[in-house]
Amino acid sequence: MKKLLCILAALSLVSCTNKDTIDDINTEGIKVNVQIERLERTIFKDKSAENISKFVDQNKTIASFFFKSPLNTPEDQRILVQHIQSLVNNPSLDSIYRTSEKEFGEMEDIRLQFEEGFKHIKYYYPKFKEPQIKTIITGFSNDKLLSDTCMVIGLDFFLGNKINYAPPVFEYLKNRLQKPYFVHNIMLGISSKYIEIDPKDETLLANMIGWGKALYFTKKIMPSLPDTIILGYSSKQLKGAEAHEAEIFNHFIKGNLLYNTSHMNEKYVNERPYTAEIGSECPPRIGRWLGYLFVSKYMENNPKLSLPDLMKEKDAKKIFTQSKYKPKK
Repeated sequence: MKKLLCILAALSLVSCTNKDTIDDINTEGIKVNVQIERLERTIFKDKSAENISKFVDQNKTIASFFFKSPLNTPEDQRILVQHIQSLVNNPSLDSIYRTSEKEFGEMEDIRLQFEEGFKHIKYYYPKFKEPQIKTIITGFSNDKLLSDTCMVIGLDFFLGNKINYAPPVFEYLKNRLQKPYFVHNIMLGISSKYIEIDPKDETLLANMIGWGKALYFTKKIMPSLPDTIILGYSSKQLKGAEAHEAEIFNHFIKGNLLYNTSHMNEKYVNERPYTAEIGSECPPRIGRWLGYLFVSKYMENNPKLSLPDLMKEKDAKKIFTQSKYKPKK
């Protein structure tokens, strides 16, 4: 479970697994201020050493993190400015920048998605303060830098097959490295701030419930997103999981997996091409999907509970038991 929260903090329209997770709360009266600062435009539109030096001066932490360079001395800064100038003048990276402009444009659609998510978070957590949003392009160095006050996201990680280059990740992860997952990826990461866990519970069930809470949180604050995006599944994968729900759940029951504490069972929630133990057609991260079903049924059976109530509930066994979950035949 501790690993789950670390993964979440580092973090991305067809049938819905559970239609009653669609939220109908009224957020019109909730005010948020969402602006997106385009740092990549700052350095690609004026590639002079003077402008890039100014950029580094004004964004030391961001520049050091995304361009992987220390900034302890004036000499460090001089070297970094040269490095950034070399990168932005590279035709390949300039091509990625130009593609990002075509794909994302002025990002009004992205801004509205962030606004939707932040309004919903503030509905459930009135003290929530929306962070600054910034974007950057570095040539796949780092994908994001997140804090409570500022979120910097690498646009180059969300261009999918629009470019001839790809981030250094496994092939099976690339389907989520595209624009539809841009805001979802950040909102899923935000969930870790609110999920409370029992650090002593190292069962697979606790891990599944933890992921289920993260996915349910994301669905509640981004109700307009389809479950294919929430779960990171294709339409075919999701329909296949739903069609074989009983078979998938029985695999966990027959193998006595739910209360098992072996770290080998993390394969059911970790990234993989597919869940080989169940079958080559079984989607990856199937334990997260089941956890999402458990949590959704738990909330359905306890309608007086709020989203914060769910996030604060540390007893995974209680959530599973009170969900009264039964797979569809």
